[in-house]
Amino acid sequence: MKTEKSWTPWQRNLNDPKNRENNRIFAEIGTVIDTTDTWDPFFHVAEGIDYRYDIYESVWKQVQEMRTRRGLLAPGTRISTAKL
Repeated sequence: MKTEKSWTPWQRNLNDPKNRENNRIFAEIGTVIDTTDTWDPFFHVAEGIDYRYDIYESVWKQVQEMRTRRGLLAPGTRISTAKL
């Protein structure tokens, strides 16, 4: 499948600690996702968008830690409908 072959170099490069172009690679992945979203396409101008792989990576590390500690859903337990 062509998509799998295309994804492999990106994934390998993103996981390479010596790679200094993660933001560019991340932007390329975003462009591919934007152009292949046929269900409800989201068209936007990529100008002005700061693709920051370091932020993406740190956020998902935090999410994984919260999942491990079962804390991802904890904030939802404090939602109250009484004030509505």
